[in-house]
Amino acid sequence: MEPSESESSIIFLFAQACEELIDFAVSLRGRPEFANVTTGADIRNYKSGWPLEKWIEAEIVGSDGAYAVWWLELGSPDGKSWCVDSYVGISPEGEDFPYPDRLAHSVLELREHLSATV
Repeated sequence: MEPSESESSIIFLFAQACEELIDFAVSLRGRPEFANVTTGADIRNYKSGWPLEKWIEAEIVGSDGAYAVWWLELGSPDGKSWCVDSYVGISPEGEDFPYPDRLAHSVLELREHLSATV
């Protein structure tokens, strides 16, 4: 099955957001506050639906193993709209600083939400 033009655009927009996060991760590697900067991506399948996920983890120097974490997730919980979920946090301390979820009903809205989030 071929993806629709809208689905292709959505995948492209998320891929662009992921590239921006990779560039951000590369910039963190040059900062003295962080060590062992890694990135990852995944697609999961939950009962509530599937999300695309992208994250960055950067060890905080002098913190006894704590990591700063940047997280971006895109999903379609109702199959009609797209939800952009993101947060910044400190792990394993469990300090999370979530951004409000953004719901997009069009490709244009999704572009705006991903741009604002990243």
